[in-house]
Amino acid sequence: MDSMIGSPVIVSDGEAEMKEKAANSASHKGAGVDVIVEPSKPKTHKELIEEELKLASEFEDQRMKSRMKKLSLVLLTLQNCVVIVALKYSRTPAARDSQGRLYITTTAVALGEVVKFAISVLIILWGGGLKGLVHDVKVEMVAKPVECAKMFVPSVLYTWQNNLMYS
Repeated sequence: MDSMIGSPVIVSDGEAEMKEKAANSASHKGAGVDVIVEPSKPKTHKELIEEELKLASEFEDQRMKSRMKKLSLVLLTLQNCVVIVALKYSRTPAARDSQGRLYITTTAVALGEVVKFAISVLIILWGGGLKGLVHDVKVEMVAKPVECAKMFVPSVLYTWQNNLMYS
């Protein structure tokens, strides 16, 4: 850093703002760094088009993620409403079998979770394909075991709540 005192730094247009901020930061105050802006070479038509396509692709990815979140919310809310209505009907005397028995509530809870899991996997597959699903599992579950462990308590409480709902 001492060798930079008094000597100019040559940068392109794109780097000028970053170097100026660095020169004005607390660690560089009083260092005496001069920033000389050297014009950058103009971009070709092909480079401009590639940059525009990249930005458009990123924007479309953000729109797709937003749509997927909304679709997930709607489908899982609809599934939850159907479960509550079906639960109400299935616990009536008319729903009993010929011997007067009802179904096992833990089986109903497990099947409800299987439906939610299937909906979630289908939404991920729709948005990113099989590679997206594998990537999400690796990044969000395998690479973050502590985060997965943090989900254990809420999931146990949720299962308990669902079982109590059928009582």
